[in-house]
Amino acid sequence: MGNKLIGKINFVATNTFNTFKSLPSLYILNFNLMKKSLVFLVFLFALQSNAQDPQLFDNTWYLEKLTINEIDYVTPYLEYVIEETNFQQTPAMLDTGYCDMYGAELEYNTTQDEFTILTVVEMGGPACGLIESIEFNNLYGNFWMDPLILNTVMGYSITNESNYKTLTLTKFNNDKAIYRNQSLGINTLNKKNFSFYPNPVDDFLKIATPPESLHYKIYSLSGQQLKQGDYPETGIDTSSFAPGIYFLNIIHEGESIFIKFIKN
Repeated sequence: MGNKLIGKINFVATNTFNTFKSLPSLYILNFNLMKKSLVFLVFLFALQSNAQDPQLFDNTWYLEKLTINEIDYVTPYLEYVIEETNFQQTPAMLDTGYCDMYGAELEYNTTQDEFTILTVVEMGGPACGLIESIEFNNLYGNFWMDPLILNTVMGYSITNESNYKTLTLTKFNNDKAIYRNQSLGINTLNKKNFSFYPNPVDDFLKIATPPESLHYKIYSLSGQQLKQGDYPETGIDTSSFAPGIYFLNIIHEGESIFIKFIKN
């Protein structure tokens, strides 16, 4: 009984193989075309799932002006570099600022140049100084800390000028923030003066050749201050931090910068 069953299975398998061999070449060709079409569709879907303009991530952006209720507010000149605006693809987030700094979690659209804002936190920053800078800083803070902005879609466009690029973000109420990929300020304290390593970090985050009297603060992605102090020679101990993204605030001689780092 068992042998007959095995023989029957072998017979069916052989017949199936012979039947496939006897199919007209046109059918076999169509089968191959179907496989290629399926591969192409998978490739196309992969492209659509990552449809953002790569220039958004490849450039560092600096705030040029705001358009609030159809009125333009040009970014006031600062003696130090205006905080950078950087978009990150994975995880989906941005950090931005003028005097104060803000961080936001995003969800990128798979087919359009736009994203949904999930959360926004204020990170603080150096004092603005002049009244006009303080007022502009408040405008920019209101642009991002508006409670109505959460779970709304923000569109963007990137244009190429003669020697720089312009990024325009458009809120749900048609207010706009315009950036360019060139710095609009001058600073003695900037990220190029510091080399941070390692990043990602397992335990100690270090600065190569740090200046004297360097103070630091560390913030979580939610804006909570986790640690502060004078920079130690051994580096900043992050071993007690949970894996994730953090912001390191470096303060030196009244100037301040923020550095984003990842804890393994």
